[in-house]
Amino acid sequence: MTLDCAGVIVTVTLDSTILVMPDPGATVELDYRTDAVGQVEDRWLAIHQTEEFGALVLGAVAASRLDPPGTTLAELFRDPTLTVGPEQPCAPTTDSCGEHQRLALAVSVDLFGPAGAVLDHGSWYADYLAFGYAIEVEEATQRLPPVNCEDLSDAWYQLLVTWFPSD
Repeated sequence: MTLDCAGVIVTVTLDSTILVMPDPGATVELDYRTDAVGQVEDRWLAIHQTEEFGALVLGAVAASRLDPPGTTLAELFRDPTLTVGPEQPCAPTTDSCGEHQRLALAVSVDLFGPAGAVLDHGSWYADYLAFGYAIEVEEATQRLPPVNCEDLSDAWYQLLVTWFPSD
């Protein structure tokens, strides 16, 4: 499924106490992508302001991989960048399907470079004087071979990213 709204006005209602909302009636860029992978539908969302430097109002992932088809998460969100970290602080655990690893996602911000990591079931927050980001990771896990269950994806990422202005 592709959401193609070229030339069509779409009303997006955001209701949250942590998001910086665009002004009512403001124009935003909405990029929503899906990809069916086996029994799972991967989904990515990026809503950018057309003002405020095109800042990311809301970025979201619920997918078996970080990168959407045809692009990267860095290109979709523009900033910040999230990748699977080079080092994983948590040891794998075992369940009925085999071993799985809770992942640390490395965070990088264009103007400032590497900015730390956010863990599975974790939060990350940074205030860079004029702006900042908040990231909530509900899930970032990877199955380690051999996987004893056929109905599970090898990895799963579920997260939200918001931008905010600061003083």
